[in-house]
Amino acid sequence: MNEEGIRKRIEVLLEKANLLRYSDSQRTIETLNDALNLCEQIGYTLGEKVAKSYMAHAYYSIGNDEEALDLIYFSLNYFIKEGFCDLLWW
Repeated sequence: MNEEGIRKRIEVLLEKANLLRYSDSQRTIETLNDALNLCEQIGYTLGEKVAKSYMAHAYYSIGNDEEALDLIYFSLNYFIKEGFCDLLWW
């Protein structure tokens, strides 16, 4: 699969995880691990950061606050630097 095909697959996985993260945290984490592996394969930084932020939500939902915080902090600096200001932090 070429880079364009991999990016499309990542987008599908991120969409699936976004829908799952409110109902099935374990499947969300598994889906996002697949997306992360693909992101690392092609050096897709934004995809990696989005996947980790979704994963943070899943870990928070199952009570693993420490892992959730680690994942959010991993992505936060990138989001601020790139100007993603539509994120709500509270």
